[in-house]
Amino acid sequence: MAKSIVESPTEAVLNVAKTERIRVLHVDDDQTFLKVAKQCLEMQGPFQVDMASYVEEAMEKMKKEAYDGVVSDYQMPGKDGLEFLKELREKGNTVPFIVFTGKGREETVVKALNLGADQYVDKHGDPETVYRELAHSIRRAVKGKHDEEQLLYQAQLMQQVNDAIIASDENFIMTSWNQAAERTYGWKANEVIGRLGQDVLQSEFVGIDRAQAIQMLRETGKFSGEVVQLHRNGHRINVETNAMVLRGENNQIIGYVSVNRDIAERKKAEEALRESEIKFRSIFESTGDGLISLDFSGRILDANGEALRIFGGSKEEVLGKHFTEFGVFSLKDMPTMMKGFSDVLRGKHAIPKVTIRNKNGQMISLECSASLLKVNGKSTITVVAEDVSERKIAEEALKESEARFHCLVEDAFVSIAITDTKGQLTYVNQATADMLGYSKSEMIGQPFASFLYPGDKGKIMRLFLKSMILRMRPQVIEYRLVHKDGHILNMRAKPTKLTVEGKSVGFQAISVDITERKKTEEELIKNT
Repeated sequence: MAKSIVESPTEAVLNVAKTERIRVLHVDDDQTFLKVAKQCLEMQGPFQVDMASYVEEAMEKMKKEAYDGVVSDYQMPGKDGLEFLKELREKGNTVPFIVFTGKGREETVVKALNLGADQYVDKHGDPETVYRELAHSIRRAVKGKHDEEQLLYQAQLMQQVNDAIIASDENFIMTSWNQAAERTYGWKANEVIGRLGQDVLQSEFVGIDRAQAIQMLRETGKFSGEVVQLHRNGHRINVETNAMVLRGENNQIIGYVSVNRDIAERKKAEEALRESEIKFRSIFESTGDGLISLDFSGRILDANGEALRIFGGSKEEVLGKHFTEFGVFSLKDMPTMMKGFSDVLRGKHAIPKVTIRNKNGQMISLECSASLLKVNGKSTITVVAEDVSERKIAEEALKESEARFHCLVEDAFVSIAITDTKGQLTYVNQATADMLGYSKSEMIGQPFASFLYPGDKGKIMRLFLKSMILRMRPQVIEYRLVHKDGHILNMRAKPTKLTVEGKSVGFQAISVDITERKKTEEELIKNT
């Protein structure tokens, strides 16, 4: 047959047997009989009959061609039909074999069946009846072989899958337990088959009780959900289960099968992701700078509280709108803004300075830091906007009183760092690493204090302890960091304590490099 039974279920094999050729090798020493038998058999259905006059010829043909069944006479010159059958079976050939003879006796029939023959058909009788019986025997033997191979394939497949597959009868007594189930639960198949599933697994359904789950399974024929089950060693396992009903010929329930997957690692990953999102949302919302996420068209995807204050709108009003709808930009700033936007789209970091009139009519001076951020293959534009309106006023006053000094310009990336409750760094962004001349891997896991200027360590550690013990409100601080090459960086930050579900987990700080500003202030003092 052209179609492999591995590719089709048993029912499909029956249909194939009715419509596609069944290749049969007929072996008989009577040439005339072979020709008549070929015609008669091929009239009974989709049979394609090849002929051989003796066993050696048949064996040669079977080396070159694959047959769905063999029909053989018993008594022939040289090797007889039973010797032919015995040789095939000893070589591991399980092709369906039908003894078709008129000379056999009862003991010959028994011997043939013991050697592995599938059927014994008497040649004598009404030709129509004889060949109808022969055709039926061939079909039944071929189907039986196909069914056997299909069951073997399914059994092997069930053992190879990574999910635990458990079958039970209508009373939930376990009847099958694959190798993945052994790995998942720690029980061997022979230790659990015949036992009640609930006694072994102690299943606790999540979001639904067991009785409801069983009722849903019986009424709908399937159930999917999460359960907590018991491993042999006593620890609980989070499992995703997909169960279905097995029904018999009269549609009565004859058993159940469930495909179970251990989702413990997925649950850990989900919990870690949730905690990470809480931490970074805390950073996003608590920083004193405006944080805005944009798509490539300039529409606002997210904005924190400071950004909403700058825009003069609520989150409901802002999200999904183009950022230009919430601020009238000065004409002189438009080229700078457009260049910055273009630079970001090309993967560069942009630091535009703009002045806007927001929806409330306020004039606000902003220093922005914009860059591409890629998450799960999706890129967005992230903008950090610092309201420097008060500083701009101070700088203008400075320019008027001291024309020989230039206004203070901060041209540094924003640094984001997180520590645990012991003061060890658990996260730094690339800007922090670049600012200090280290790689991120060199910094993460190190005490934050190891990067502080020695003279500032006492002050920062006292602030750290007071914040942990006295729950001080966040305050703006200035401190110094030491670059990898030894030079000193002056920083300004507003450290914020991080809490997850009411528990302190560390601190976060968004810091601005004010080294240049410090230098300018010191020079001003010298010259006055």
